Amino acid sequence: MANYENIKLEKGMYQISGKSLTEVLEELDPSENYENTSLKGLDAFSRELKRFDIKVSGKGSDCVEKFFKTSDSAALFPEYVSRAVRQGMERNNILPNIVATVTKIDGMDYRTVSSAAGDDDKSLKIVN
Repeated sequence: MANYENIKLEKGMYQISGKSLTEVLEELDPSENYENTSLKGLDAFSRELKRFDIKVSGKGSDCVEKFFKTSDSAALFPEYVSRAVRQGMERNNILPNIVATVTKIDGMDYRTVSSAAGDDDKSLKIVN
C-alpha cells in the first residue's frame, strides 16, 4: 500500500508557517518515491485527490460535494481553491510573455550595473 493512502489529513496542516498544504504533503510523502510507478508525475496533493477519487478537471469532473464526503477529503478543498485561483491568475498574466529575464532580489535596494567601452577598445568601465 502506498504511503499517500495512510496520511491523516487535517486543517491544521494549513497552519504550518510558510508552507502550503502541497509542501507539507510532499514532506510526508515525497514524489521521488513514485518514480517507477503509475503515479509518476503526480505531486502529493494530486495523489490525495486520486486517493479520494476526486476529479477536478476535464469531462466528468466531480461536484464540490465530493470534497466533503469525509473530513480528510474536506481538508483538500482550500488547497484546491488556492490552486484554481493561482492558475486563473497565471493564465491572465501576460508579463511572462514579454519579459526576457527575471531577477529575484533579497533586499530593499537594487542597483543596476552596466558597462561602457573604455578609452581604448580593449577595456570596459563600470557605470553606475
